[in-house]
Amino acid sequence: MSGMQTGALIGLAMGLVGFFAMRALARRVELPETKQVLNLAAIVDLALFPVLGAFVGGLATGD
Repeated sequence: MSGMQTGALIGLAMGLVGFFAMRALARRVELPETKQVLNLAAIVDLALFPVLGAFVGGLATGD
């Protein structure tokens, strides 16, 4: 497995953890605007971390 793939998998794992943490936090807040922002940030986090992980993994291994 190349460095980019490994980085993407690690990024995906971190993105999933962040996604579920922010969604849990969104369920606990009272303001609807805050809930909306946290849910949007969770989705962006889930999409962005694998991409960043692949980039960093590629840089670290020279792929």
